[in-house]
Amino acid sequence: MPPVRLDNGPRMRWWTISLIGVMSALAGLAGGSQAPGRVVEAMHRETLDGTWQVARLPLEADGQAGLDEFRKGGAKTISAQVPGEIHLDLMRAGEMADPSIDANSRKDRWPERFSWWYHRTFWTSKDFVKQELQELVFDGLIYNAEVFLNGKLIGTSRNALVAQRFNVTGLVKPDENDLVVRLTSGYELINEVDQDFTGQGLYKNRENFPARQKLRAPPYQSGWDWNDTLPNIGIWRSVSLVGRSWAAIDQVRMDTVIDHGRVFLKGDVSIRNLRPWLRTECILGLKLQQPEGDPIVLDKELMLGIGLNHIPCEIAIPKPKLWWPSGMGDQPLYKLVATLNCGSTVTDEQSQTIGLRTIRLDQSPLEPAGSNFRFIVNGKEMFAKGGNWAPGDPIPCRMTKARYEHFIQAAKEAHFNLLRVNGVGYYEDDGFYEACDKAGILLWQEFAYSCSTYDDASPEFMDGARKEAEEFVKRIAHHPSLALWCGCNECIWMYAGNADPAPTDVLGLKIYYDLLPSICHALDPNRPYIPGSPCGGPDEINSQTAGDVHWWYQVFMSGDPARKMNPALLDECRGRFVSEYGIIGPPPLASMKEYLSPDELNPDSVAWKIHTNSYEGDHSGFTESAARHHFFGEGPMSVEDFVLY
Repeated sequence: MPPVRLDNGPRMRWWTISLIGVMSALAGLAGGSQAPGRVVEAMHRETLDGTWQVARLPLEADGQAGLDEFRKGGAKTISAQVPGEIHLDLMRAGEMADPSIDANSRKDRWPERFSWWYHRTFWTSKDFVKQELQELVFDGLIYNAEVFLNGKLIGTSRNALVAQRFNVTGLVKPDENDLVVRLTSGYELINEVDQDFTGQGLYKNRENFPARQKLRAPPYQSGWDWNDTLPNIGIWRSVSLVGRSWAAIDQVRMDTVIDHGRVFLKGDVSIRNLRPWLRTECILGLKLQQPEGDPIVLDKELMLGIGLNHIPCEIAIPKPKLWWPSGMGDQPLYKLVATLNCGSTVTDEQSQTIGLRTIRLDQSPLEPAGSNFRFIVNGKEMFAKGGNWAPGDPIPCRMTKARYEHFIQAAKEAHFNLLRVNGVGYYEDDGFYEACDKAGILLWQEFAYSCSTYDDASPEFMDGARKEAEEFVKRIAHHPSLALWCGCNECIWMYAGNADPAPTDVLGLKIYYDLLPSICHALDPNRPYIPGSPCGGPDEINSQTAGDVHWWYQVFMSGDPARKMNPALLDECRGRFVSEYGIIGPPPLASMKEYLSPDELNPDSVAWKIHTNSYEGDHSGFTESAARHHFFGEGPMSVEDFVLY
């Protein structure tokens, strides 16, 4: 059978006898649909991933003078993998040990004392340089970056969390091109940062607060209570050269609507007219491949206005198969492909894997006090079971699709149906969200603001924060696993109730209460948003009767061994939704032997303290006292006993 073809509404054509219409017609005669001398093929994308070269120079080497110094040669150079990270390149070159093993993170902090100059050449065709928009796209640069193309500085970046796009139209040559990227950790930009690499003062060395506040890098890489400071440096995600003409798709947003048993996809496709001087005629095609049966096809003929165009679209699903969280049903997935044709040329194409489902956050009042905090999926209440997702590796470019699938499958086998992606990390790779879609694991997604203040009084910072959020929301909003947007982790709670400074004076609130919700409403309007976690009742942020609660202090941080780690304490919790809590303790002994050598496999070693939670590392006997009280009693306790109890 042929695909089901929909003609969604009237064809969009203009027949205008007016001054503007005449001028547009004349522009068309002069090359409105295809300008003379700019005959191009379909959208061009070329990867620049692979083997580069990287040289180390002093931190002071930057800008044009630094490039000149690099070009003189003489600096030590090694091979570098892109995507990659400098510690991994140095490990492959035999210049350092894995910093995630033993106490190596304390020994191998020296890379941040240099600038690192990544270099490669590439070739392009004559057809590419005819493209009307030519961009060099870095999906991830960490951290302080300068990008030089053919000897010219084309841009800088100080945000490691999202892609950076540099317009290189007219700068790319139709033969050999020279690309250089200078990168540093960014720590040299922060005078207050503790540069003590000796390991004296464990907790102090763990957490560089100024770096968290001022660098838009994954917060945990500047240290957390569960990991040591290890600032990454490198081109940590893919690089590509992209050429487009006529028009490009900005975002495809199609939300599930369930109305009296009928199911629709309804939303819009935003298309950017790349020609600022005239309208552009094109055809938008949507093709929905169903889990079973023939695809559904929708075509729209368009005349794009100048700038960004929002095209409303609706697709009825004749035999819908709903997507459910794990334990509530199956996870059938649909593939939606949006294609943009100008004349006979495909100028852009985007594909998404989607699931048909609705989600709502119920915060309705409860008697005698407080309110609900529960997810309603496809009209049915879900009891959330899960935990917090922390980054899977101190060097995130080591995360692979297979590793994501392994971790998510383990969560599913543990009967999880929700993970809270804590704001201490980074914005995970697409493979993470795809694995959650397949497994039926819902995601509470936080923006990367955590346990700190942020300069919302700075127009420059806020402009960067806006671009970061827009980039991220557009990238992942189509995933059925995405359940909730959350503005931050504990940034609101840490100042709640303080008289000095008052919560309203704390830097950052404009981000969580104004900027982020406005972006989510514009780009993903049907998904719930909350400003932070915890974020509860009117009188207490970390309330047990409204919103979500972080239930730490009541459990493991008690100074009384009789209360510490006592399972009976869990019955005291009245929280509507416990979004964070835990018991401090080691993983299985087999796992510990993977990252601790035999002489470090004891609680008194520096390496042990680095790899355990800092509350345990900084307070000798913190966990042991409770284990003895509840289980072990007096007498010698071996490592095997400690891990068991």
